[in-house]
Amino acid sequence: MMKNKIIGFCAGIAAALSMFALVGCAQIGVTPAQGFEQQLSYGYATVTAIRNVTADALAGKAQAAKPDKAATRSLIAVSDAQHVLTVTDAARTCLDIARMSKLTGDTPTALGKLSEALTILAAAQAYLTSHGVG
Repeated sequence: MMKNKIIGFCAGIAAALSMFALVGCAQIGVTPAQGFEQQLSYGYATVTAIRNVTADALAGKAQAAKPDKAATRSLIAVSDAQHVLTVTDAARTCLDIARMSKLTGDTPTALGKLSEALTILAAAQAYLTSHGVG
């Protein structure tokens, strides 16, 4: 009985995240990921993108477009960058667990961990945006 409730809860979260992803992707003209494998690939790509943006912001590379600021000044603090890296590590772990769970046939865990990873990544993107990065 409890297992069915957990499966239902995970399915509900996955469906809600899928709707948010569809709306978000449609707004920027990107075809949304469909199916487990595409969403998993999207998650891994997003981890890499967030890490790259964070590294660039820390190095001040985005300053070239803003001539009124020094080119060597970081866009985010070291502590903020460390926080983002910690969060993306957690997302990567969830993606790895999702991939392995799917391979072993544990679909509920796979969907739950994929959903968790995508939620973490959305939060990391929002964090960067709130700090003026991205």
